[in-house]
Amino acid sequence: MSNSTSLTRSRIPWIDNVRFFAIAVVVLYHCLGMLTTQELPASTNIRSFIVSFNMPLFFFISGYVGSRKLLSVSNFKDLWGITKHSFVRMILPVIIFTLMLLPIQKVSNPLIYYWFLHCLFRLYLIVALGSLFAQLVFKNRVVADVIIVVFSLLASWFVGNFTMEFVVYFLLGLYLGRVKFIDKLNVFHIILLIAVGLIIYSTTGGHNFYDDKSKWAIINIPHIWLLRQICGACLSLGVCGLFKLFVNKERWYTSLGTMTLGIYLIHDYLVEMLLHDFFHWKLQLTTVSEWSVIIALVLIVIAICCLLIRIIRMNRFTKLLFLGEK
Repeated sequence: MSNSTSLTRSRIPWIDNVRFFAIAVVVLYHCLGMLTTQELPASTNIRSFIVSFNMPLFFFISGYVGSRKLLSVSNFKDLWGITKHSFVRMILPVIIFTLMLLPIQKVSNPLIYYWFLHCLFRLYLIVALGSLFAQLVFKNRVVADVIIVVFSLLASWFVGNFTMEFVVYFLLGLYLGRVKFIDKLNVFHIILLIAVGLIIYSTTGGHNFYDDKSKWAIINIPHIWLLRQICGACLSLGVCGLFKLFVNKERWYTSLGTMTLGIYLIHDYLVEMLLHDFFHWKLQLTTVSEWSVIIALVLIVIAICCLLIRIIRMNRFTKLLFLGEK
């Protein structure tokens, strides 16, 4: 969810801008979930739509910006470098924040926290291993790509934790990133992608990957799983295309796109433990003022997260432990 997750790259404004948009939507999702009645139609419908594209968007972007390094792993030194970098960047902060959470939130499985980073770490390792095997055994690029895709799909089936749900978006990002596909989209393409995504969403909106019935949709309801993949891919590409065409310059919020991992790690504390557990707020979203409260809280939570990240970054040791940044 941040710049270092992608392995080293130069800053690209539209990618940082779309990341900030995506993390803001994550905060909105959690605010709606914690501060409204779960059965409330307005909250349920908005959260269902967010689920249809927002996490697919994060996995797509992660693959898109990591394609050059991941698809060129050709020896064990490359594999070790990616593994070490990914562990420090994704897993070390998760361990620290999870240890901080355990005394407050008593759960049987602490791995449910920050599942996105667990899943992304698995995908990095899976693709890196597949790339290493393909590069060592096959010299033909097309054959190597086929091996990477097949290996990634098969391996994702066994490692769990939503990996099978998101491997398609990650692989799509990898290969479209290699050819800089987003740069080739025009307004017509973007409108078409978003339209197709919205049409498909109308048939899959009640089946998101958080529902117990739909987690293994690839087995139980495979047509829903397939439609869900197409929907998420189309909407992710459409959103990226919009930002590439219309928000491709540095704005005041562009630098916040480099803080997405930190915001993801910190905001749960603020939303769940402060706003929900301490204040016990429950909004009905029946008035403009209640919607204004939700939007204001989203902005406040993001602002506090960014302030805390800046403080954490002031010390090299805390920056490494809490953000995985060297």
